[in-house]
Amino acid sequence: MKNRGEHKVLQRKDGKYFIDLDITVEEWREMLLNDEVFYAEARDMVIAWYLEENHTATSKAVMVKYYPDHKGSPYNGIVKKLTNNILKYLNYRFWVEDSFESGKESFWSIPFEGWYSDDNKKGYFVWKLRDEVVEAIESIPNYIRDHPMERKSQVRPLSELESFEVVKGASEGRRIRIYSTKYERKPQNRDAAIALAKKKHGRPICEACGFDFEAVYGTLGCDFIEVHHNKPLFEQDGEVSVNPATDLNCLCSNCHRMVHRNKDRTLTVKRLSETIQEQKKRNA
Repeated sequence: MKNRGEHKVLQRKDGKYFIDLDITVEEWREMLLNDEVFYAEARDMVIAWYLEENHTATSKAVMVKYYPDHKGSPYNGIVKKLTNNILKYLNYRFWVEDSFESGKESFWSIPFEGWYSDDNKKGYFVWKLRDEVVEAIESIPNYIRDHPMERKSQVRPLSELESFEVVKGASEGRRIRIYSTKYERKPQNRDAAIALAKKKHGRPICEACGFDFEAVYGTLGCDFIEVHHNKPLFEQDGEVSVNPATDLNCLCSNCHRMVHRNKDRTLTVKRLSETIQEQKKRNA
């Protein structure tokens, strides 16, 4: 590299590694739309991390989720090539020195922030997609819609459903015994979430689509709403403290089913709300 530009050094604070970059959201947006910068594998990578909770994951977790039959991880190589593309696009206006090894260039720290999963630096290394990259992705209509990562779900294709010709109804009602694990939910957390919604809106309405049960069903729907855990209890490691203001959302029955429709990934309420708005624009 002939001109490496400004010399930046990877920083560590509170166990997290990061670097302050002067790449704007608009520049990220331009690069995301440029196939010579974000080539196919690089786009797959950032979308995979975008779809994770808080846009955070280890490369192993992503590989297990999307490519369970593959050994190892290609992401170090992909992020190195991507970063070289980014630096070239930005005319090499800076470079980042790795704080782990003096003089060595850091590549992952351009699109990500990172930290070890434990304090002894013996666990897996976690990558979190930069906030500016997330904002840029969300500014591009349909950037992830219909992408293979987004489509990875358990929904059966329509063609498969249509192949069943129903001649007569099947019998139902036989008693079967099921053994399962049930996760405790505290009524006071639900009540607090509904109380917060009433304080904000006057009565509980769906935070994704705005559906108002009382407005549609009258007194029958008064104070009716479902309460959604942003981080599903089955994903938690044992009992956890729940903050109704930040960990719970009020959702209508339909939206609650939609955020959980893909059993591999719980959709965020924000993303579901954006999907609803995008669909409304298409139907207008």
